[in-house]
Amino acid sequence: MAADGLSVSEVRITNQSCLGQLVSFIAPLTPSTAPIQTGADGKRRFEARNIALPNSRTFEIAGVLFDADAADLSHEQGVGGLSIAVALGVCNTHWAATAEPDGDGDGWSDRGELRLGSNPSVFNQTPEHREIPSLLPLYVRPCDDLVDNDGDAAVDTANQGCA
Repeated sequence: MAADGLSVSEVRITNQSCLGQLVSFIAPLTPSTAPIQTGADGKRRFEARNIALPNSRTFEIAGVLFDADAADLSHEQGVGGLSIAVALGVCNTHWAATAEPDGDGDGWSDRGELRLGSNPSVFNQTPEHREIPSLLPLYVRPCDDLVDNDGDAAVDTANQGCA
């Protein structure tokens, strides 16, 4: 995020698997490329389309920022989707990023994980909770992905926190 909080200033991807390739890049963005705007739901959102990368590749990104720990009305947590076009086709994936401490390196703040019902010490456990915003078309929120993300033996709609 830009220092002024009004736009996304850079996207960094490291070793993202895409159609048999590992894709890595750093893409600096101008303020007008991915401005952060407040939606009708009060969440801060951004979207950038058809961003050129070296080797005739492109990417698109969309995200929403929110207060995952519900502690201070800050927007310290981001989630969203990413689409990368490579020679063989297009790959879609989700992402999470935080400005707070993240002990297991999964992109979720430790305080946010605790509040939203996952273990902040286990990398493959991420929150699955109804308060996680949805953002289409590039992002499927954890309550709609048919996976037990938080390791509680309940999948999505069977999960009390997602219902």
